[in-house]
Amino acid sequence: MEKLSESKLHMWRACMTVFHLDGKISAMEKQWAEDKINSLPISNEEKDILRNDFKTPSSLKTLIPKITHPPDKAFLLHMINVLGHLDGEFHESERQVFLTLQKEIMGGLKMSNIEDEVKKMEEESYAINNKASLLEHVFKKARHGF
Repeated sequence: MEKLSESKLHMWRACMTVFHLDGKISAMEKQWAEDKINSLPISNEEKDILRNDFKTPSSLKTLIPKITHPPDKAFLLHMINVLGHLDGEFHESERQVFLTLQKEIMGGLKMSNIEDEVKKMEEESYAINNKASLLEHVFKKARHGF
């Protein structure tokens, strides 16, 4: 079995802890957690860690800083939303963790850099001889008689 990166392992550990935020575990949540643990391509040792986190939750304050890969943080944010709604009720404690993590993830983004990159991509899309331009491709085909 493939061993997870530390960041991804802590992301899944945090997911198992999220189930406890509303103070109750539904049968559906228990089944989802077990199915997910069994489906992950991880070692038995890592599965035991996740099962233990499901039974006895770890501290999110301890786990979240160990999730160092930004896509893992973003996926955790998505999973908090998914898991929070699994029992049909997005509890206030789940919502607060979601909002806190969302601020942490978004707070690290420099929107000006993202906006500059989007603008650059847009300007490049207008360039002549742009292979990605569908419109330019159609005009070239038309000019050469399809």
